[in-house]
Amino acid sequence: MRKAVWKWLRPYLLKIRLLRDWIISIEDSRAHAKLRKHFVTLIEKARLAKDNLEVQNLYAEWNHEQASIDEPNYVETSDRLVRKARRLYVPVPTIPARYDAMSDDWQMSNVTGDWALTVGAYERMQRDVQTAQRAANDEWRKWVTLGLALAGFILGLTSLWMKAKQPDPCQRNYYRNDSGACVFALIPPPTVPIGTPQQSSNPSHP
Repeated sequence: MRKAVWKWLRPYLLKIRLLRDWIISIEDSRAHAKLRKHFVTLIEKARLAKDNLEVQNLYAEWNHEQASIDEPNYVETSDRLVRKARRLYVPVPTIPARYDAMSDDWQMSNVTGDWALTVGAYERMQRDVQTAQRAANDEWRKWVTLGLALAGFILGLTSLWMKAKQPDPCQRNYYRNDSGACVFALIPPPTVPIGTPQQSSNPSHP
């Protein structure tokens, strides 16, 4: 039951990049362990029988089986790096037109029959891609900073405009005094008639 569920679920999980690399790494490790257990036993038997030719044949077969596990993954990793390099406009070496052509940048897989970058070309292109990616990230951060500054400026202007458009809570013919209260504008302030003696605040005077 578990194998049937895993067989159904595996293709969907492989579509997720992080899970895909993790699943393939575990499966490859298990496959290599299984090969080692199988061939080490056979090689020990051949050595005890002093059959050197059989030992060499077993080592050759073991290497071929290991390559059948590793090379498809390396080809896919190489293709992934090439795609990323082209997205970042990093120069990619030209693939040879013939399968038997000699190239310092490309090698043909004996398992899949596909072209893949050589180890030296892969490491060189990986450095170029990392440099281009850092430059692209710096450019992206500059635009994000500019966008945030522009958004803050627009929000500030909008806030001022909304505040200016806000209606005055005071009714018509009212104005705001210094304390912020609404005062009727048509009522004059109280005045003291001319000639009226002002009451002294000193109680000693009559």
